[in-house]
Amino acid sequence: MITEAELREHQYQQHRLTGRHAFGAPWLRPHATRLFQKWIRHDSGIKLFAINIFEYEAVPEAGIDLTYAPEARLYLPSSNGGGFDVCLHERLPSVPEVETFFMHCYVGLGCMPDPHNQDL
Repeated sequence: MITEAELREHQYQQHRLTGRHAFGAPWLRPHATRLFQKWIRHDSGIKLFAINIFEYEAVPEAGIDLTYAPEARLYLPSSNGGGFDVCLHERLPSVPEVETFFMHCYVGLGCMPDPHNQDL
């Protein structure tokens, strides 16, 4: 199970969930309590995509434990700068498995680096 300690160990940074610079899918923001993000980069330094991991508080009366929900926005060469979100609803047991899943999506779908967030 993913933990905050594991997120920090793998260099995920905490970000705001509200305001003009809020991250993540709008339908998730009202329910998430925190957001952690990490950019996945090519060896050259180019940003391929970001992984956002939303934290949701436990709701003991409903039998729901503290949960982390990962998502990533990927871009296809034919998308003219538009991307699509891949959201995981399955609980992967570790951050490396989440990162591997999204990298397999990126490679398998023939995605291109994020066209909007390059800082080179």
